[in-house]
Amino acid sequence: MFRRAFWRVGVLGFEGKAKQGVTGITELAKDSSDNLVLIAGDSAADIAAATGAGFAVGCLCIETDTGALWVNVGTVLVASWQGIGPGTIGAKSVTAADMALAAGTIPIGQAGGAGAAETMSGDATIAANGALTLAVPKLKTISLSCPIASFTDNTDTTGYIDFVSTLPVGAIVLGWKAVVTGGFTGDTSAVIKIGTAGSLDDLTTDTNKSVFTNATSVGGVPKTAKAYIAATYTPRVTVTGTADFTSIVTAANGAMVVSLYYIQSV
Repeated sequence: MFRRAFWRVGVLGFEGKAKQGVTGITELAKDSSDNLVLIAGDSAADIAAATGAGFAVGCLCIETDTGALWVNVGTVLVASWQGIGPGTIGAKSVTAADMALAAGTIPIGQAGGAGAAETMSGDATIAANGALTLAVPKLKTISLSCPIASFTDNTDTTGYIDFVSTLPVGAIVLGWKAVVTGGFTGDTSAVIKIGTAGSLDDLTTDTNKSVFTNATSVGGVPKTAKAYIAATYTPRVTVTGTADFTSIVTAANGAMVVSLYYIQSV
């Protein structure tokens, strides 16, 4: 039984036999239905011309002049060969050349399905390190982590923390958001406003946004007259309690991340 099964694979019976009536094709193995499952072809032209019957669906062909690998994606009656390996391969396969990209280029699909290296242009460009640069105007964000320990206590009902990042000249502020992970407890209330030193609520039309409760998010928009930034601007976050900000500091619970969203116009 072992000998019969082995013989039906056809490795010994058909190894190295030229396929009759087909130029440049060598039979290597057949299945139990006498259809070829493995062949060798002298060239891509010889393989492309082997469209007759007798090749099993999925029959593999080794192109001996380049090492390319082909597969029959047609039928046992009409073969059709598609490249699946290096060398001369189908238009939709990826070769090493397809992936050899010049600095700052990306692969873009072309007509027929093949990829080609192209340089991003228009409103966005990309550098060799992957950094994407958008043309102005563009939406940007600056954020600041605001733990209570980093606040300055004004020794009244308020405390503040300044952003490290600044808003550039020409920025048009759209609004802000505060994600509160730890409520600013210790007093009976805590509200937030965003502005700058000397004008604490420039970027806040509603100064009653509470940051007293854990796991909450609040946000706001700037006063209309303050939305355009004419000079470099350092945002300040101010939290106001009811009686004494020191009690909020002592409770040591407050934590949030404040983000400012703006359009860079220049």
